[in-house]
Amino acid sequence: MKCLTLWQPWATLIADGIKTLETRSWEFPFYEIGDTIGIHASKRKPVKEELNEPIHEYMLNTYGDAWTTSIPYGAVIATVKVAGYHYIEQVQRCGTKALTSRVPCQIKSLSDGPYVEIPIDPYGDFSKGRYAWILEDLQKFDEPIPAKGRQKLWLWKEKE
Repeated sequence: MKCLTLWQPWATLIADGIKTLETRSWEFPFYEIGDTIGIHASKRKPVKEELNEPIHEYMLNTYGDAWTTSIPYGAVIATVKVAGYHYIEQVQRCGTKALTSRVPCQIKSLSDGPYVEIPIDPYGDFSKGRYAWILEDLQKFDEPIPAKGRQKLWLWKEKE
């Protein structure tokens, strides 16, 4: 199974079902749309200055004061299906929605116009020129499975 490594707490936000769009500077491979991928939490500890208030508040309310030590690191923690993606053309001035162009491999269609509006959440980088991957069918593991992460998409063999 292919996996994507994310820094914490973003991996946990996906595993908890809070983050349903993963923003990247690169598009998801066309031929793998509809496939299930693993979500791997890297060993990198969170840096407080990189976290916005909604992320810190969610983690604090869900996992308590010691959340940085109670979430998993260096492990595959969930699987999701990548149902498609949006290419972000521009962000509306109000900052709550992004306008995206339709891309040929987009499976989920939100409107019939030339642009699709997607909500911006505080968990990703919705800058112009980025891609918002649509994550569905989340399966969070009861126990994290230790694994060494890598950049981009990588092949995970459960018995590493």
